[in-house]
This record gives sequence, structure tokens and C-alpha cells, in this order.
Amino acid sequence: TQTTAYEMLRSLVGSEMCIRDSLKSNAKDFNTEKSLVKMVGKRRNLLEYLKKIDIERYRDIIKKLGIRK
Repeated sequence: TQTTAYEMLRSLVGSEMCIRDSLKSNAKDFNTEKSLVKMVGKRRNLLEYLKKIDIERYRDIIKKLGIRK
């Protein structure tokens, strides 16, 4: 359902923000950087899937999350 997709992507975006903040203070923490890259990839793949399946839901979620301009 739409709320499930939104909640899942919102939690990924929230986790990414925390990791980005951590990387600002620990620039050489490569394990954390790798985790961030994996999370971003997972989010991108889920959004691509959603875009193929239901473009209106995709647009609604993007607007709610504010991750695309």
C-alpha cells in the first residue's frame, strides 16, 4: 500500500541523514560511508520499481519526502 511504501522510504531517508551527519565529523569512516552508499542504492532501486509500477504514487511519495527537485 501507499503508506507502507512511504514509511519504508521515510525510514531510509532518515537513516541516511543520520549517517551523513556522522560522516561530517568522521570523514575517514569508510565502513559508514559504504553503508550510506548501500542505503542510497536501496532507496533508488525501490523508487525505480515504484516508478515503473505506479507513477502517481511515486510522484506523491517524492513530494512528501522532498528528495527530488
